[in-house]
Amino acid sequence: MKDFHEDYNVFEIALEIPEPWYVFHHELTKDEKTLHIYIEYRKGAEFSCPNCGTSGCKVHDIQDQDRTWRHLDFWQYQTILHARMPRVKCESCGKIRTVIIDWARPGAGFSMLFEHHLLSLMGEMPVAAVARKIGEHDTRLWRVFK
Repeated sequence: MKDFHEDYNVFEIALEIPEPWYVFHHELTKDEKTLHIYIEYRKGAEFSCPNCGTSGCKVHDIQDQDRTWRHLDFWQYQTILHARMPRVKCESCGKIRTVIIDWARPGAGFSMLFEHHLLSLMGEMPVAAVARKIGEHDTRLWRVFK
């Protein structure tokens, strides 16, 4: 019999989600042709301070809203990553900051792999054509380009 976690493990491997993060849920909406992947961090996880780099910072609180990032499509489905972003309090510098994640730049609405894909396409075709191909507004693509 198939292990419950196997479905999520495939996504973790494909997305290269690092510890202490893991995929805890996914939802495929066929009508919208969208795959939503929900990422969480393990209880008791420690992170590096985004301000000074000190490791071993404990979670102080969690941002109110989930963050989302457009990722490379899985098959024919537009893929959206979702995560609640923890903030850590650093004992070294005393700052409380949102952790830095491995899969996207701070403040970006796209994953790094998706941005890389966009830049590759923009090197071969006009930005407006890329925007039509991926179903995004061209101003979002220009922000990635700049």
